[in-house]
Amino acid sequence: MDRVEFGETVHAPPTFSRLPRGHEKTGKKFSNLLLLDKLKVEDHQVEDRQKMLEDERQKAIDAYRKIKGRERL
Repeated sequence: MDRVEFGETVHAPPTFSRLPRGHEKTGKKFSNLLLLDKLKVEDHQVEDRQKMLEDERQKAIDAYRKIKGRERL
């Protein structure tokens, strides 16, 4: 581990020459994660959510304008 003195300028992040104890270098990426199935979202689900959020936004704007309209009277 490199020791950095106070006031010393560091121009790059540290480089690691060894893996932590108990780890082996493998070429495998994350291929069998159960969480990946949960993270996959269908396009129609995204569109439905965006539509719902847009409707809620419009309701909030209309309610705000209604309140502001009453204050003018």
